[in-house]
Amino acid sequence: MNNVASSPPQHSLYDAFDTSGFDAVRTYNAAADTYDEPELGFWDRHGKRVVDALDLQPGQLILDACCGAGAASIPAAQKVGKNGQVVGIDVAENILDLARLRAQDMANTVFDRASMEVSGFPDEMFDAIICNFGLYFANDINRQLAEFVRMLAPNGKLAITIWQKTAFEPGYSLLNDELANIQCKPKLNGHPFLRLTDQGSLADMMAANGLANVQGRRFLDRQPIERPEDFWNIAMGTGFRSELQNLSSPQRHQLQKRLRDRFSNSDYRSIDSTAICVIGTKL
Repeated sequence: MNNVASSPPQHSLYDAFDTSGFDAVRTYNAAADTYDEPELGFWDRHGKRVVDALDLQPGQLILDACCGAGAASIPAAQKVGKNGQVVGIDVAENILDLARLRAQDMANTVFDRASMEVSGFPDEMFDAIICNFGLYFANDINRQLAEFVRMLAPNGKLAITIWQKTAFEPGYSLLNDELANIQCKPKLNGHPFLRLTDQGSLADMMAANGLANVQGRRFLDRQPIERPEDFWNIAMGTGFRSELQNLSSPQRHQLQKRLRDRFSNSDYRSIDSTAICVIGTKL
């Protein structure tokens, strides 16, 4: 069993971001109403890709941290079979209700409301831990990685998935521009996912926290935009909802119309939804 490094390297890539203003509970409870729409199909596509990359085995016990609507939990449960189990945790109860509904015929899944930062699970409990699109919400990313390593059994695998820096473009830039115009203030500093978008930095931190055989891969993906309003649904079903729910009702309707017009008057037919997955093993 490897010891966690006492002083993992710090990366300015995420140090400049402050997640204290991002209310994940409020945001994702609200986002549950559109989370399962076809325009957000990237959740399930990436969930399956991560599970396939982990090569899970029958009978294993898996933790899916920041599980959302079960995009990784459900294919993981299929892999580990009736003698295995998948525990999904998330802070948003509405999203968990959606996960429970989607997995209602799978007896080997459990979904509980809990924070990945204070989950309370015993040492060396899980054969694999998955955290898709959630690590960048941690108050201290290195501390969270150490917590994941603590819960991993020897030879267990940790899979962390993040967005690449150009994810959601060109939609993100269009949304950012129109938000700045409506709110009459400078452009947003950035969504929390921008704290960590570099494969090398993530791999270095995982290795510094005691993981071996750390390898990364890129899941190339594009989400079709078939209708001008599709990106609005994406924004409402992702963390971008955080900013949208702070608008007044007239502002929200104005933003929706302006965003729809921007897509109507462009040749954009898809957005980048490429993800980066880094996997390491606890020896």
